[in-house]
Amino acid sequence: MNKIWLSGLFMGVLFTVYPLCAADWQQDIDELRKEVQQLHQKLYSIDERPAGTENSGNAQMRDKIDEYGATLHRISERMDELEKKIKQYNDNLDKFNQKTDVRLKVLESRKSGIEVPSALPSVSETNESAASSVGSGVINGNKPEDMYANAMQAYNNALYDEAELGFEDIIKQFPSHALASNSQYWLGEVYTKQGDFNKAKWAFKNGYEKYKNGNKGADCLYKLGVTLENQHNNKGACVVFMSFAEEFPKANAELSKKVKSEAQKLGCK
Repeated sequence: MNKIWLSGLFMGVLFTVYPLCAADWQQDIDELRKEVQQLHQKLYSIDERPAGTENSGNAQMRDKIDEYGATLHRISERMDELEKKIKQYNDNLDKFNQKTDVRLKVLESRKSGIEVPSALPSVSETNESAASSVGSGVINGNKPEDMYANAMQAYNNALYDEAELGFEDIIKQFPSHALASNSQYWLGEVYTKQGDFNKAKWAFKNGYEKYKNGNKGADCLYKLGVTLENQHNNKGACVVFMSFAEEFPKANAELSKKVKSEAQKLGCK
């Protein structure tokens, strides 16, 4: 939860810094506009010189024109730079607002969902609670489909702390729902993205053992092998890859091809 609190603090800082940056850029633009106006006035004054004075002041006029030309070039470059900054600022703000919306959705579902007790219940109590809640498919107003969509949106936006919370909530609150298998798999992917291969290993192992017949059972076994490979446990990875065909004889062709490719790469026999 400390990570979420820090994320909130970071968001508050960004909301403070972004408007300040925008104000600075606007001030720069206003100053450049004034400078352009002054430059136009000077050029206009040259064009309006009395007749008969051109020859005596040609050299001076050329110098002034060169000076103003250089100034205009500098202003043009500065304006281009500011336009790029403003575009980047707007793009970042859009992304930031999108991520903030995802964070709020995940945290809101946790706020309205079941409170996690300080002491873990027994297995029998957990099963009884799951059995009573799965029938309705809703817990305290939370639908697993909505929670899953929010968690996936968080994952796709690289908000891995929020995604982790979202997938864990589905597994805890709806352990018998079809999306629990998917959530267990994506929980492993979250840990993989975070570089925590040990947690990823257990997440995929649990996904295979608890939800073998679920939507992501075969994927969990495959990713278990890949995770073991990432941990330099090639022997363990080979055991997983070589058992895949027997465990999932009806797995889709693309996934089976990936498993065979990994096994060949490691020289599994």
